[in-house]
Amino acid sequence: MKELLIFAILVTFSLVLARPLDYQDLLPYEPFGSFSWDLKCSKAADPMKVLNFTISPQNPKRGDTVKLHAKIELQEDVTGGSITTILSAFPMPYRMDLCTVLSKAQINCPVKAGTYTFEQSFAIPSFLPVSSAKGRVTVKDQNNNELICVNFSANL
Repeated sequence: MKELLIFAILVTFSLVLARPLDYQDLLPYEPFGSFSWDLKCSKAADPMKVLNFTISPQNPKRGDTVKLHAKIELQEDVTGGSITTILSAFPMPYRMDLCTVLSKAQINCPVKAGTYTFEQSFAIPSFLPVSSAKGRVTVKDQNNNELICVNFSANL
């Protein structure tokens, strides 16, 4: 479960609930070994933009080592905030401190406006009990304003 949450958070920030989540949007699941994401929950005015995002392998499965690469543009300075993840299988929100997550990517708060590249590799455990997930990750700034919102679907 922890690996799936980390996966969701990394995907979102590497590309991150201002509006209420409609759980019907989270069904049905994608075919085995698939991964997809979209920014449909983001607003045009959100100050974080995804310039490029790749995942390798493209269709990760349990037991794979996954490499995420993202290039984002941040259009405002950020001194703090939060990352909230909601998974369809576990609809209880999971929140993390934004600066703590950024520090693991060797980026320290405050973060100045600009373009940033993130790379992260991690293994998906072969014993992962939940193999399918849809969810939403939202990143908010120090004033609780949305920076970005990402929907994702994974069937490992």
